[in-house]
Amino acid sequence: MTLWTHYWTGKTVAREERYTQHTGDDLMEHTAGNQFLGRGVGPGDTVYIITYSDGDLRIIGKMVVDAVLNQHDAEVRMGTTNLWKASEHLVARPGTASKRCFNAVVPQSQLNNLKFVTDSGLRGIVYNRHGLPDQQTFRAVRKINAPTARLFDTLLGIRPQTAKNMATTDSKRPASAKSGIRKQLPATTSIRKTK
Repeated sequence: MTLWTHYWTGKTVAREERYTQHTGDDLMEHTAGNQFLGRGVGPGDTVYIITYSDGDLRIIGKMVVDAVLNQHDAEVRMGTTNLWKASEHLVARPGTASKRCFNAVVPQSQLNNLKFVTDSGLRGIVYNRHGLPDQQTFRAVRKINAPTARLFDTLLGIRPQTAKNMATTDSKRPASAKSGIRKQLPATTSIRKTK
């Protein structure tokens, strides 16, 4: 199992937060992009959704990947055509999607402890000339080490490596919170599109 981050823009985070408030569907069951396969993300890997704005790194959610799908197959699996248009879609393994969290900020005192795994070893965050983390540090799909994942889990309120703190599977959720709710949104609502 490899640990990864996937970056969402502030615009995507705002859209997803509105979607969550509107529907009550708060599970991190899906994300989309164009770099997963090229980076080596596959079934069984854990992906943390992150964003960075106004000097804060936030952890949005976590999933264990069940499948990497194309657009059509993701739409069939998720039960909606209202997904972000992308060549690759990650779908969570049942029972592994965390709840989406929009206020889990990595404390400034912990930023230097975050480590990305590269071919040449572990790398920390790059800082800009103003002493703030360079936003480019977080963009793209990046491998992280286990201590970084544990910090992210703590911020999300998840005990690492336990299923007890993960959300229930879709089959155990109320019908109003299942993925099909997306079809009931007004036609002008496009907030489900994730990147």
